[in-house]
This record gives sequence, structure tokens and C-alpha cells, in this order.
Amino acid sequence: MMLSVVHCPGTLRFVLTLLRTVMLLGCCFFLLPGCARQTTPPANSVTTTPGEPNRTGLNPPTAADRALMDETMVRTGEVKPNKLGLERINTERAKHGLPPLQIQPAPDGQEVVPAPKP
Repeated sequence: MMLSVVHCPGTLRFVLTLLRTVMLLGCCFFLLPGCARQTTPPANSVTTTPGEPNRTGLNPPTAADRALMDETMVRTGEVKPNKLGLERINTERAKHGLPPLQIQPAPDGQEVVPAPKP
């Protein structure tokens, strides 16, 4: 016959206390400065020799990538402020003692005007 933890309140209390202690010590260990110090560099880090640039971003696009971007992407020609943007611009202008802009805000969703294709 197995003895259940539920039937032994003292054992249950001991197990819960032990779990709380382990959780508390585990949290303290990882929150203390220096305890969770990373010993190996991250997998995405790049080691370079002196004089080489430390490239951690994306690789530059290839000629095929550039051609695809030129075909499919819309180049931004002009960005017009919408109502909220115009309010923020005028608030900042007022802080600097400048008069508010008297322009018509762009309707929502029509703030970006594409540049003409080259």
C-alpha cells in the first residue's frame, strides 16, 4: 500500500517548504549580478580579426535581390502628416515659439505618396 502525501500533512508541509526554498534560491541565483554570466558567446555572434568590420547585421542584397526589390517595392516619395501627426507637430512648434502649420492633414491610410518610377 502506497502512502499518499495527502494523508501526511507534515510531509506535505515539508514538500511545499522544500519547493518554495528551491524556487527562491533558484530565482536569487539567476537575479544576482554575475551569477548568470554567459560563459560562451551567443551562436549568432561574429568574431573578426583586427581591422575587419564587425558585421552583425544582414548581408547586403545581391543583384537578383535588388532587381526584385526594384520591381515589387514601392519607393516613398513624400510622407504627409495625418491629423494626429499634425497635432503633434504643432504642439512641438508651440513649445519652441513657432506658429502652427496651416496645412490640410492627409486622410488616414493616404499619408505616403509613392515616388515616380525611374
